[in-house]
Amino acid sequence: MAVVIDEAFFGSLVSLDRERHSNAEIAWFVVGYDIKPGGWALVPREVVFTKLDASVKSLTGGVPLSKERFEEQLRFKLGQLKSG
Repeated sequence: MAVVIDEAFFGSLVSLDRERHSNAEIAWFVVGYDIKPGGWALVPREVVFTKLDASVKSLTGGVPLSKERFEEQLRFKLGQLKSG
């Protein structure tokens, strides 16, 4: 299975055990967002190979960010883009 995921969400996964590509069941294609003239571009960052059970544990083991904290971080980042 292949999954495309942004680097911020990937960074929030809890202790994801990596595998060699020959033993993997999931390939995580981690992408970032770069500002380009005229908009944004998805940019490949890395490929991470894992087993399915390790991925499920990692996805369900985190602590969710509150809506308020998420919105605060989003406003901060948008403010940085406007001033930069």
